[in-house]
Amino acid sequence: MILAVMAEGCAEQMKESLKPLLQLVCAGIKDGEPLVRIAACIALTQFADHLQPEILTGLQLTIGGSRRDS
Repeated sequence: MILAVMAEGCAEQMKESLKPLLQLVCAGIKDGEPLVRIAACIALTQFADHLQPEILTGLQLTIGGSRRDS
């Protein structure tokens, strides 16, 4: 949940480290614990709201990479 909150107030700083943050959130989406998945989804929605336009490229790389790894 902290990543979701940080996306609003620290967007510019988070954009600099977006790829590892997205990898962390995507790992959370795949977690077996429902609360972890919910928190990851909330973080991803906040990223989409506040980390434009960098989030688009980052998601393509992260989601595309996870498909190849599966």
